[in-house]
Amino acid sequence: MYENGQRLTTDDQFQSHVEYGVPIQIYTYSRHEHRDVGFVQGYNANFVLVNDVFYNRHVFVFLSRPGY
Repeated sequence: MYENGQRLTTDDQFQSHVEYGVPIQIYTYSRHEHRDVGFVQGYNANFVLVNDVFYNRHVFVFLSRPGY
């Protein structure tokens, strides 16, 4: 189980969020501004797809939000 606010960085973490339907929150990496909350629809080495938007894994921070 993931802690609320736990940072997601590995493919395994993103995959388990897809499989179990755990929502995530997205922040900008440099300014820590909130961007989006939603479910992971897909991912690869460079991007995470949430709410039909591709977020660059090197530009954004992804946090687990179980219970949202």
